[in-house]
Amino acid sequence: MTGGNLIYQVGTWGGDLTGPGGLRIFEAQPNGLEPMGELEVEAYPGFEDVIVFGNAAYVACAGDVWRIDVADPRAPRHVSTTVTPRHTSRLASNGQVVACMNRQGDADVFRLVPDGSLDSLTAWSFPGGTESLLLSGSRAFVGGRNGGVIIASVRDPMLPQIVAQISGSSATTDLALSGNTLFVLETNGVLRAIEELDSATPIERGRLEGPDMASGNMVATASTVWIG
Repeated sequence: MTGGNLIYQVGTWGGDLTGPGGLRIFEAQPNGLEPMGELEVEAYPGFEDVIVFGNAAYVACAGDVWRIDVADPRAPRHVSTTVTPRHTSRLASNGQVVACMNRQGDADVFRLVPDGSLDSLTAWSFPGGTESLLLSGSRAFVGGRNGGVIIASVRDPMLPQIVAQISGSSATTDLALSGNTLFVLETNGVLRAIEELDSATPIERGRLEGPDMASGNMVATASTVWIG
């Protein structure tokens, strides 16, 4: 996850899935990444995903959501924990709501209130199940477990409306948006570029294939897509 020139990483250190682990923050420099700070948890509870808004990082941790104060990136600190109805493994937000994806393929949705806390709002369930989710403004891009992408209007988060669907042949592991181009990463090692997202029939403009892209997280800038 990026925030300005800072990069936020969650996981375990040293390749040991039992811990320790936590959150690490780096500053992007012309010659590489400069470590800034970290929040380490010795008894690693499972840091799975992170999103950042302002001075707060929200981390999917042990199935719930931790709020971490990152106002000083050299000294991140745990502020509060929001208990979610089901095990949260991935997060998405548009700055108004936070969607907590769970292992059942749905999303528990919370309102992001001005003080940074989360208030339970509703739950989303889309046809085919949710493998990945990207929120941008009033739109939700839903990567299906069985392939393809659903584009839904979430202007009213209590009543999401499907406005377009993009077919696919393999589960969509991640989504990234750059301008009006949606990048879709599939488990079959295909990266697709989709445009005309405001129409009822979005169009695939290009694709890149390679087995090394079968899984991972994406970040898209104006000219580059990073897959990690």
